[in-house]
This record gives sequence, C-alpha cells and structure tokens, in this order.
Amino acid sequence: MRKLLYTIGKDDNGRKLKEYLKNSHGYSREIIRKLKTDIDGVKKNGKQAIFIDILYEGDIVEVFLKDKGRLEPNHNTFVDILYDDQDIIIYDKPDNMPIHPSRSHQGDTLGNIYGAYCEGKKIEGIFRPIFRLDADTTGICVIGKHQLSASLLNRNIFKKYKGIVCGKFIQKEGKIEKKIGRERVDSIKRIVDKDGDIAITNYRVIEEFGEYSLVNIWLETGRTHQIRVHFADMGYPLLGDKMYGGDLKYIDRHSLHCYSAEFIHPIYKRKIDIISNLPTDMSQAIIDIKNENNVF
Repeated sequence: MRKLLYTIGKDDNGRKLKEYLKNSHGYSREIIRKLKTDIDGVKKNGKQAIFIDILYEGDIVEVFLKDKGRLEPNHNTFVDILYDDQDIIIYDKPDNMPIHPSRSHQGDTLGNIYGAYCEGKKIEGIFRPIFRLDADTTGICVIGKHQLSASLLNRNIFKKYKGIVCGKFIQKEGKIEKKIGRERVDSIKRIVDKDGDIAITNYRVIEEFGEYSLVNIWLETGRTHQIRVHFADMGYPLLGDKMYGGDLKYIDRHSLHCYSAEFIHPIYKRKIDIISNLPTDMSQAIIDIKNENNVF
C-alpha cells in the first residue's frame, strides 16, 4: 500500500476533495472510483472523507492506494534494477525475456521477476509496465508500483534506443513516416501497410563501421515492431533480426537497446533521467565487425 499525504494550501481553499485530487494531482476517474469503494481510501484530518467534502487551508488529506495480487514470482533469475522508490521501479531488461506472461512463456517474464521482488518486500504489486519491449529488445523498462504512478507516467516518458543496422545510410538523419499493419490477421509479423496505423520513427547515425551503422532512434508513436519494420522497409534491417531480414553473422538476436528514458516523477515532480549501457552482445558485435573490416 502507498500512502500519500497532502497539505491543503491557500490556493486550494474551498475546493471539493474530488476536484482537488483530479486537477491538482492527476487522479483519474478510475482511481477515484476505486477509492470511493474503499472505506479507508481517503481521509481528511484523520477521519474518513467523501469526495464532495470541502477542503480548507491547512487540512491534511491522506490517500491510501492499495493493490491486491501479483504474478507468480521467479526467484531464480536476476535482473538489474536501475532505479527504485515507493512509486516506480526501473529494470535493465536482458534479451530473451518477454515483458508479460503468455501461452508460451510462464514464469520467465519480467512480470514474474517483479512478482519475486514484491514477495521479497512483502508487498502486493500488480504488474504495471508503462511501455513494452520485444522479448529480444534489451534495456530500460519502467514499472509503476501503483495505479496513480502508472496512470501519470503513461505516454509521458521520452525513450531513446540504439540499434545496429545493416548498411550505410545515404541520409544520416531523418524521420520515417510509414503506416504499419499486420502481415496477416493471425500473424505477429508486421509490415508497412497504407491501411495500417500511423507510425513515426526518428533516427540519427552515430557511427559507421564496414557496411553497418550504429543508430540513435526515438519514436513519436509506439507500434509493435515499429523500429524493426521501418528500418527493414528502408533496406536497413537490424543486425541479427531473423524476422525482418537482418544479417545473422555477428549476433543471434535483433540488436536493439533502449538506453535512455526521461520523465517527470509522477509524485515528486522532479526530472528523472535513466541511462542503460549497451549490452555485452551488441558491444561485442561492434568490436567483431570493426576487427573484420579493419576499422579502428
């Protein structure tokens, strides 16, 4: 359970409790609805409050955000934690690890790692990832520890990726705007499709070595496989990407890493800037390519 404490200031004197929580602190209708059903969800000056209560300067409002339930814990796999507080935890996800359990992945996902974390801390913790990475995409994964932090973080994180692509770009930086849809209704594979969903990818070449490039990437939309599809369609598939035609010589998974995340903390309102180093397999692939092509 997360307890949040608010002291009512002069500017909020005379406001209704519901209006105050919604407009001043970003509580969604869903969260307020949930708090309404909890007898001990909200208190004013130590007593049970109702949402039509009028607030006055100096009042103390306590909100108790409660979770119930967690995913099956996996205590056998360790994942680095880049940041951890009462509201957020940020993992440095390895490759070959899905975010969520599925029919083919039970117990080996990041959600199960978080389940073990919550069990160890003796807390309830519904798994609320703010965005998803493909199973073989490595790097930063932000988890909201309660409904409010997850709601406020949603769509408010600026992420950047590094990818190794096959080929040298003629245009060293640019924006890709091509719609993406499913290859088939029952297929996980995506394609550029004029009837698909709008997708926008920005890129800038960081370094070239041999016939490969290290690229900085940031997104304006978040479609499934967006980066992989856009670069493959341009003729520059990600190194190691079996699904979209990448060279498999130097690495056995698509070489994409979420290395940066910037956001305003949902509760404390300070800027958070997280960095994740390039993983060993991608760093080694670059070394191997440079050695083979005498690039130093």
